[in-house]
Amino acid sequence: MSIEEDNTPGYTLKDSLADIKSNDRDKILKGVVYVRKALSVESKPPIQQTIDLGMGTALIRLLGSGDPSIQLEAAWALTNIASGTNAQSKHLIDLGIIPPLVELLKSEHYDVVDQAVWALGNIAGNDVSCRNLVLQTDTIKLILEIITRGPTVKLTILRNICWTLQNLCRGKPQPPFSTVSILIPYFERILINTDEDICTDVCWSMSWISDTTNDNLNFILSYESLVEKMIEFLYHPSLSIQVPALRFVGNILTGDDNQTQKILNYRGVLPHFVGLLNHKKKNVRKEASWAISNAAAGNSIQIQALIDFNVFPSLISLLSKEKDIDVKKEAIWALCNGIAGGTTQQILYFVNLNSIKHLCDLLRIDTLDNIVIGTILDSIDRILATGLSVAPYGPDSNPMLSMFQDAGFLDIACYLENFTDENVDKFELIGEKYFFQEDEVMVLDELENLNI
Repeated sequence: MSIEEDNTPGYTLKDSLADIKSNDRDKILKGVVYVRKALSVESKPPIQQTIDLGMGTALIRLLGSGDPSIQLEAAWALTNIASGTNAQSKHLIDLGIIPPLVELLKSEHYDVVDQAVWALGNIAGNDVSCRNLVLQTDTIKLILEIITRGPTVKLTILRNICWTLQNLCRGKPQPPFSTVSILIPYFERILINTDEDICTDVCWSMSWISDTTNDNLNFILSYESLVEKMIEFLYHPSLSIQVPALRFVGNILTGDDNQTQKILNYRGVLPHFVGLLNHKKKNVRKEASWAISNAAAGNSIQIQALIDFNVFPSLISLLSKEKDIDVKKEAIWALCNGIAGGTTQQILYFVNLNSIKHLCDLLRIDTLDNIVIGTILDSIDRILATGLSVAPYGPDSNPMLSMFQDAGFLDIACYLENFTDENVDKFELIGEKYFFQEDEVMVLDELENLNI
């Protein structure tokens, strides 16, 4: 901040505070403009210095001055202070900044409203406690009234509004659905806009709002245009839009079978999953695998839809080449959910995709958690049980036995030290149910060598 800009050599923050506290409008405006400019520098703005001087109280008082020019500059300066550390933002809250900012949302001057929205967004974005304090006011109600002004709302204000609203929607524990669900019809209309910043913030808001109960998912699904737009965003070139859209779709797919089916009925959902599994960004591959696992946890009709659109071959391919363990875990869940809920014919389909080898190979990974290991063992049990059901001459003719032997399933006994007792029991039970008649000695020897 150069002194010359204010045409007053030697003018300081202390001088500006004295002017702000005066009764002279010109001095007040001069002082608050100086503070705003000082706090707007990119490198090391003097936020703590202004706080130590007691500037916060003086600036907050100016929000109620009734003078739009002074209100704008004061709100701008306070926005910059609120963008500091969590403690600095909470200092303003303790001074009572929220109520006068909310009051400014009623202003007839768009630049004042815009700055108040921005300041409230900075405060709400600090943490959940700050978010909740803003939610307890009329902020959302007044913001929605601003949105309904229609074409007169400037693009810059709408951007700030959507950014602030996503700060009010995010965070754990989540805000009450009844508080944020009133945004959904407005988001549906806003998404007509093609501005990338606006679409990004709305998508993130909907990704958090949709992380909810099945009853609430029905409410979201009633806004069909919004759902369709979110699905279209799966094809968007920007990751900042594509990722939250994918999270939104995945959240809906966690619902009941009817809710899952409504998503799968939208044209383009399943074909696009295949492309997302091959995405260069691991976060997209992980989100896509998670969404597919939710769909595969549905009924056999929904599993068949995934089969018909060739989703599982891409999933198997991902399992074989993926290096990131978190992505691999989501893909494992997707395959195992398909096996758990599949019909006999569908399980035979998974077998033909060489899933037996992949399941056995996965059990050799020492970084898998035991919940995933247990799920893989359940899938192996299901495949072997299916083989037994189609065996033409009884247990000895189970067609799956040789496939598991070729995949080295019995050798996995060497890895049991990584298993919990419960998973060791599962492994032993599988051996007793399906393998002992042919390979009893081999299994027992392996277990005995490990002193199990």
